[in-house]
Amino acid sequence: MDEIDFKEKRQQAELEKIEAEKYKLDLESREIQNRLDSSWWSQHIAQYVIAIAITSALLFGWAIVYLEPILRREGTINQLETKIVTAENKKLDHDKRELQIEAGKLELDKQRLETERDTLRKQTAFLELETKRLDQTIAGLKIIVDRNDDRYFSILNSGDSIDGLRQFGWTWGSDNYYS
Repeated sequence: MDEIDFKEKRQQAELEKIEAEKYKLDLESREIQNRLDSSWWSQHIAQYVIAIAITSALLFGWAIVYLEPILRREGTINQLETKIVTAENKKLDHDKRELQIEAGKLELDKQRLETERDTLRKQTAFLELETKRLDQTIAGLKIIVDRNDDRYFSILNSGDSIDGLRQFGWTWGSDNYYS
């Protein structure tokens, strides 16, 4: 009997063991099914909220500690760059005004030189005309001298060859300068 009791108890224990394993497997399958049926965040929403809050706090702290001095320096750099650009613009404006003044002076010099050139051209033309007239006069005098054969001229004698100079615009007269 002991052996039969023992076998029965053993069988009973194995049945309970199998029942327990079946119950365990049933619980695991329900847990897996619950996980599959439930949304992923519903179980851990509190953990996610806390993680987000901690991450936000860390990013905010990093921004204050790390980025704020950089942004302040960047603002200072921008102000300095603005001052530099303003100073360069003022210098360029000043240089532009100086160049405009110099251009005005050069324009006045150009106009003065053009006027002087025109005057010199007119004087040159006048002198060329005078040279031609003098050449004609000299030619006329040579002709008159050649006709008189080393004689003296008489300004009182209208028939004298010197009277031919009137055609060149010559006039003459006498005074008592040597008397």
